[in-house]
Amino acid sequence: MRGSVTQERVVFQFESTSDTITSRAGLVLFQEASLALGVRKYIQEHLPGPGSIRGFEPHEYVLPLVMMLCGGGRRLEGIRESGWDDGLRQLCRYDRLPGADAIGDWLRKPGNLKGVK
Repeated sequence: MRGSVTQERVVFQFESTSDTITSRAGLVLFQEASLALGVRKYIQEHLPGPGSIRGFEPHEYVLPLVMMLCGGGRRLEGIRESGWDDGLRQLCRYDRLPGADAIGDWLRKPGNLKGVK
């Protein structure tokens, strides 16, 4: 018995838009899940705060870094791509992001932590 395959054409319509879009919208799920689970609060309670009034909070380092890794980034330089993605920044409500150099400095910063509990 021989079957037949019916093919249908899919019709696309394109329009220009002034909306900011992102190809990384799936990473917003990570952001929302971390907020719902209290990860941001946990980070704030267990990692040292900034040394100055203008410094980044610990969650401003950790969450974008982990999000970058979840998105396939393997090097600190990958944070630059996330930082340039205005759509992702808007969806995640990031007003500012530390650069790759700042994150690297923060990761290397000596501390008196005996580990996160």
